[in-house]
Amino acid sequence: MKATVNLDDRLYRKVKIKAAQDGVTVTSIFEAALERFLAEPTSTGKSRFELPLLKGKGGLMPGVDLTHGETLHRILEQDTPLDQQR
Repeated sequence: MKATVNLDDRLYRKVKIKAAQDGVTVTSIFEAALERFLAEPTSTGKSRFELPLLKGKGGLMPGVDLTHGETLHRILEQDTPLDQQR
C-alpha cells in the first residue's frame, strides 16, 4: 500500500543516510519503526501486541516438513504430548 506522509526534511535525510549505510530501503526502516511503535505499551501499561517467548530445546521432529500442512495437522492432532513424540 502506498501512503503519503509529510516529514521534516532533516529527518528524511537522516533516514536515507541510515538506509544507505545499512543497505536497506527507506520503506523497510519506516515499517520497522511503525512495528516498534505499535508494540510499545499503551498508556495502560499493556503492550498492544505481544508474542510469547518460547525457550524450548531441539527443533523440528524428524520427518516434519513445515510446508506440508497435512503432516503438521496429523502430528498436532495426536493424543501424545509433543515432547513425547520425539
